[in-house]
Amino acid sequence: MFALSSLLTGIAGGFYVHSLGDISPTTLGIEPFLLTIAMMELGGIGTFPGPILGAAVIVFGNEFLRLAGTLRLTLLGGLICLIILFFPGGIMQFVDQMEAWIRVLLVKRQEKRLVKQI
Repeated sequence: MFALSSLLTGIAGGFYVHSLGDISPTTLGIEPFLLTIAMMELGGIGTFPGPILGAAVIVFGNEFLRLAGTLRLTLLGGLICLIILFFPGGIMQFVDQMEAWIRVLLVKRQEKRLVKQI
């Protein structure tokens, strides 16, 4: 699996360099790297849909907060801190908790219907 992901990363990097026309150490700075780590952490490490969901939140949040200027990274950092503080498993932990809560409500509703029928 590691070899396959390395192969795909190398191919993607080759396409990226070809589209830019040249490569230098300043092409990819610290910001894209930290945003990638934030996407994984925000979504939930160890889940497949988690980083995808985290990437969507970061990308749309980044575009939505573009008017805030340099404050946008501070606001995104605050959002990440709040989610990690309250949901250490990321957004996927929140989604799992909501699913469990909905199941409990549906079971209670079904039990009430059965009691009324008896």
